[in-house]
Amino acid sequence: MVQIYNGGAGFERALSRGKSKDGKPKATATATAAPAASSSAAPARAAPAKAAPAAAAPVSKPTAEKPAVAQDATLVKLAAGMGVMSDLEKKFIELEAKLVAQPAGQAVPGKSNIFANNEAWRQEMLKQDPEFFNRLANGQSPEYLWIGCADSRVPANQLLDLPAGEVFVHRNIANQCIHSDISFLSVLQYAVQYLKVKHILVCGHYGCGGAKAALGDSRLGLIDNWLRHIRDVRRMNAKYLDKCKDGDEELNRLIELNVLEQVHNVCATSIVQDAWDAGQELTVQGVVYGVGDGKLRDLGVVVNSSDDISKFYRTKSDSGALKAGNPNAPLVQVTKGGESELDSTMEKLTAELVQQTPGKLKEGANRVFVNNENWRQKMLKQDPQFFSKLAHTQTPEILWIGCADSRVPANQIINLPAGEVFVHRNIANQCIHSDMSFLSVLQYAVQYLKVKRVVVCGHYACGGCAAALGDSRLGLIDNWLRHIRDVRRHNQAELSRITDPKDSLNRLIEINVLEQMHNVCATSIVQDAWDAGQELEVQGVVYGVGDGKLRDMGVVAKANDDIGQIFRTKQ
Repeated sequence: MVQIYNGGAGFERALSRGKSKDGKPKATATATAAPAASSSAAPARAAPAKAAPAAAAPVSKPTAEKPAVAQDATLVKLAAGMGVMSDLEKKFIELEAKLVAQPAGQAVPGKSNIFANNEAWRQEMLKQDPEFFNRLANGQSPEYLWIGCADSRVPANQLLDLPAGEVFVHRNIANQCIHSDISFLSVLQYAVQYLKVKHILVCGHYGCGGAKAALGDSRLGLIDNWLRHIRDVRRMNAKYLDKCKDGDEELNRLIELNVLEQVHNVCATSIVQDAWDAGQELTVQGVVYGVGDGKLRDLGVVVNSSDDISKFYRTKSDSGALKAGNPNAPLVQVTKGGESELDSTMEKLTAELVQQTPGKLKEGANRVFVNNENWRQKMLKQDPQFFSKLAHTQTPEILWIGCADSRVPANQIINLPAGEVFVHRNIANQCIHSDMSFLSVLQYAVQYLKVKRVVVCGHYACGGCAAALGDSRLGLIDNWLRHIRDVRRHNQAELSRITDPKDSLNRLIEINVLEQMHNVCATSIVQDAWDAGQELEVQGVVYGVGDGKLRDMGVVAKANDDIGQIFRTKQ
């Protein structure tokens, strides 16, 4: 059920919907009116202007067949007692109408716990530095791109002890860097080509559920196709994994080998090779995080040039011939001082890696490791059992789907510690039905972790949305931005009425969040959860990088009885 409310009452008002004053569920009356006409699949919108220039057990299926729903049953309610609507699509049209009647960029803060936590964090940041948000409002210039796992126990900014604005982030199941994954490639291109990050950190973590699943033989569903990439790493390194004495050691070794493989994948992209050919300062490093002790460990490899990339992966840039390579240059730097051609170095690194005890890699000495140790000691001082409690499992209540932007770190802005928020981040917080990265995260979070809330978070000053309003050719990332351009096209009538470019951008950002929330609700993953009676809410929010406030879109979806016919499917 989709609930609209005034004043941003958030989840609390949604939780009380459908209950009597004593908290018990109200009886639902069966309507007798004639069936309504079939709903359309998409909102009827004005045509665009002609020149319009981002492992638990699987959920069991219900044994009883789902009862038929009366056409005019109370499926979508207004919290303010404004009446009943009959179809999710119409509700989103109504919500958009309400949204566009408000000034762009001025959505109100909500009143649920995530908004209260955000305000507490915001006030603390302003106390420390009154100009903190003002500086972030003017842009981001992070030095780091973090490619990590969606696991709630591995929040990049916190374990690196870095504030908002310092780390551009992409997170998916088991920190995969797959050459056919346009979500990963778009983040990589934006970070390297436009933000000019200096360091790419590929971070795995011990206790990774994705790697553990790849060692098992259980059929998990759609996510199996994503885990296929880790199974490939397992297959290619079977001779090392077979020598492990037990399952824990084998899991730790696979996690380490997987990070090494993903570092190789990043270096083999044309995006990173183009940067190195242009003389850009850029290093790629592999690290592994221990959820049980909070330590960041060094995999022992830093790659800083493409001159020695294997001929199988090395391609010439469009700008001309490759610069002459020095065969003796330390292009792949191993902690122990080794240097060689990338492929043979990968073999050497693998051989060196398997000589170490799995899960006991050495600690690093550069900034990221020093920062991590400072944060680790701070957490141990607050709670000596903090990491040991996280060591074996995660039980997050929230799945956060947000932008990769360095200024929008989920755990920090909603003031929650490691273990509380499962996270997926990509360019412009997109929820695309053909994106295996998003779908795998969603399935794992909803079906196996049993999260209770899915929060889709956009943010004002979003670079992806700004690019979708422009006409510059950006390269591969244009294919990812196509989805936001679709949102722009469908809402061109509203956007064309706004004369101020900043207001137009803010409105697109808000409407995009609404569209992505709709996309989440329309997935079979969320529908299956609702059909099984699982407690699950989907909410849209917008974050202001210039003031630190989290704002409420004013809608909470809680059930799929009224999803438009084209999107609604039966189990």
